Parts: sequence; C-alpha cells; structure tokens
Amino acid sequence: MIEEGIYLEERQGTLGVAGTSKPIVYRNLWATKEVQEEKVILQLLDDKANPTGLTEEVTPRQLAERFVHKPIKPEVWAALKAKLESLALPKPKPKMAPKPQLKKKPNTGTPSKSWWQT
Repeated sequence: MIEEGIYLEERQGTLGVAGTSKPIVYRNLWATKEVQEEKVILQLLDDKANPTGLTEEVTPRQLAERFVHKPIKPEVWAALKAKLESLALPKPKPKMAPKPQLKKKPNTGTPSKSWWQT
C-alpha cells in the first residue's frame, strides 16, 4: 500500500565541465497529491515545503524505485495537504477553433494585370 506524505527523490548529477567538474546529488521533495491503485500524482515542493505547481504522474512501482518516504508529523501533513488541495490540477488546454477558409476569387477568364503590366 502506498503511504500519503512526502517523498524524497535523489538524482546523481555533475556540476561543471572537464577538469573542474564534480559529482553532486540533487534532492527534491515531492508530496502525494492523489493516490490510486495504478497511478500516483506527486507535486514538487520548494525549499520551504510549499507546492510549486509542477506535478508528475508515476506508477506505484516507479514510486518504490525512485522515491523514499519521509515521515512527518500528522499536523504538518494536514496543513500541507490543505495547500495541495487548494491548488487545482492543471486543466487540459482548450481546443483551438478551426482556421477560417479563405474564399478564392472567381476566375473571370482573363488574366488580371498587375501594376507593371499597365
């Protein structure tokens, strides 16, 4: 069963180039926004544990492989969950209206003269 709460993601990276490069670890905190059997929606948190609006949908298997659950106090989780619920999931983009069809000029049978042909 998937626990609601905060998850830590650690990714290896390199900072710098060539001889000045060094390995670093990127650490991101994610909060569960929605938990279902086949998918989990996570929302990225900033450095002050506020939702950023960026979401990612993962499977429970990916969650177990990439993320580590970090326990927090129930009252802290309740406050964070209220913030998460106040932010709506991104809505799908509205469909664009079809482009209007341009009317072609009727062919009069005689070629039109341009200004340089007069």
